[in-house]
Amino acid sequence: MRRVLLILLVALVGMAGVFLYNGLTREREYQRLIAAGDQALREAQTFPAIEAYSGAIALNRSSMLAYLKRGETYRLRGDLPAALRDLSRAADLSDLRSLNEH
Repeated sequence: MRRVLLILLVALVGMAGVFLYNGLTREREYQRLIAAGDQALREAQTFPAIEAYSGAIALNRSSMLAYLKRGETYRLRGDLPAALRDLSRAADLSDLRSLNEH
């Protein structure tokens, strides 16, 4: 019985480690994509910036920052419907955060 509990405990600790590693890896990749989008904008490369911000959104659908940056990039390109969509989503996410803080 002790052996089964020990094996179960080791398995649970291993699974927790995998989830932690996965979460940290996703966060690191998210930060890298945001930075890549910012760098592309500094170089006036809007298409690569949109790709980078879209990748960040794919990793974190609740990222107000990524929607805001992508929306602003769409606005710079003159794609106003896409800009409005993303900026509205960023505002919605901001409102949700405000509600959760109170």
